[in-house]
This record gives sequence, structure tokens and C-alpha cells, in this order.
Amino acid sequence: MRTAWQASDEEILHGLATIETQKNLLRLSEFELVREADIRGLAGAHGYNTTNELLQCTQNITKAEARRRITAAKDVLPGRSPSGDALPAALPETAKALAEGAISADHIAVIQKTLAG
Repeated sequence: MRTAWQASDEEILHGLATIETQKNLLRLSEFELVREADIRGLAGAHGYNTTNELLQCTQNITKAEARRRITAAKDVLPGRSPSGDALPAALPETAKALAEGAISADHIAVIQKTLAG
């Protein structure tokens, strides 16, 4: 794309949509790493008491944001039992939409809140 001031309206709208989808897909990758760090117990192995604390310190985020990421990762990604068996995602349709880049972390939070209520 040319610089924004030279772009057509369509190019600007397409660029915005593309960037949003890319951000959503990056969030999925982040959730996969958060989920795996939690499953592996990396917090304790690296001097932290909880995964929440690990994320706060290593990602420079708030306690609330760390909690949101951990909870979202647990809900939209499959887990593993202690024996290593795959466990299904709690929100498989939400997981599918995230994998398509169609929803954001904010959408996930609204879905979680709605289902909890």
C-alpha cells in the first residue's frame, strides 16, 4: 500500500481490516504460548509463584490483563490432562472464530462474561 494519504478509500479500509485480522491471529499465537507456559508450570521453574505473576513481570502487563489472557487461553484452546490426553476447549466455537482471525480478545471477554452470567 502507498502511504496512507495517497491511498484510495478502498485501500485504507482493506488495510485496516487486514491489520485487525493479523492482530487477532497474533493474539491466538500468544494464547497458545500462555496456555503452554501454564500447562508446563513455567512460573515455578522460573522463580514466580503463578502464571499470572510470570506474565505480569515478563510481559509488563497488569494483574487483570494477565488474568484475562490466562483465562482466555484456557477457554479457547485445548488442554492436556496430567496423563497427557488432549482435553477439548471449553469454547470451541469461539476458538474457531479466533483461529480465523474473526474475533478479538475483547470479543472473547464478552463471550466469557455472557456465558458466566
